[in-house]
Amino acid sequence: MRRQVISTFLVAALGSIVILSAITYAVTTATIRPVGTLLTAMERIGAGQLTYRVPETRQDELGQLARSLNQMATRLEQLTESYRVLTTELERKVEQRTRELQRAQEQLVQSEKLSSLGKLAAGVAHEINNPMPTCWPSNFRIRPAPTNPCA
Repeated sequence: MRRQVISTFLVAALGSIVILSAITYAVTTATIRPVGTLLTAMERIGAGQLTYRVPETRQDELGQLARSLNQMATRLEQLTESYRVLTTELERKVEQRTRELQRAQEQLVQSEKLSSLGKLAAGVAHEINNPMPTCWPSNFRIRPAPTNPCA
């Protein structure tokens, strides 16, 4: 009788182990692997692989999570492309404005040069013309008085 109880107990224990193993396998297959797939997808998308998508094979919460992750990746990909386009446009505008500023600066430098040249010419002309009026009267005073041949 005792052997029969031990045998029954061993059979029940082995049966329980087999059933628990089957349940563990089912839970692993149904839950943990899809979660691992989602985790892998999040890591890849987070690393910059924005074209990576999760297979949407399930109709439960994990399938809904996979669809949401794919939608998020699609939106992120679109926003990244928009960002690239805007960045390119902004760089083009900055280059254009830089060229315009360089042209304006060159014109300003040229104007300054011409202004300086005009001031220099005015100064030289002033210096040339200024002593003349003071020299003319002095010139007449320095000359000896003309001798009068009639006197």
